[in-house]
Parts: sequence; structure tokens; C-alpha cells
Amino acid sequence: MPFLDTKLVNLLAKIDDCSHFMVVRNVVNTMPIRNTDLTSFQNTFADYIELIKELEKYAEKKMKNYK
Repeated sequence: MPFLDTKLVNLLAKIDDCSHFMVVRNVVNTMPIRNTDLTSFQNTFADYIELIKELEKYAEKKMKNYK
């Protein structure tokens, strides 16, 4: 554990805790989806995409050290 990159662990935890997939799972399991273009999920999906972009940016910055 002392050798883990704290920033990386934090980014991964944020992605793991992102509400998008929990919201989708709960809606699918409890009610039929009538919204054919899935706009009802746009906010949580946008949050998820931002977290992924943050992780990509961090990974690119860190990988420069290994090239």
C-alpha cells in the first residue's frame, strides 16, 4: 500500500463511486425505459465522462516519465 499512487487511487475510486451506472441499474430494474434517446441519463453520464477524461489526462502525464 505505501507504494500506491495516491492520486491514481483517488481517481479510480471516484470512477468506481460514480452514480451513473447505479442510476441506470436502478431504473432498468424498477421501471421500463420509455426515453428512447436516454437523455434522462445525460447528467450522470457526463459526470462519468469527465472522470474518465481526468484519468486519461493523469495517465498521459505519468506515462511521459516512462517513455
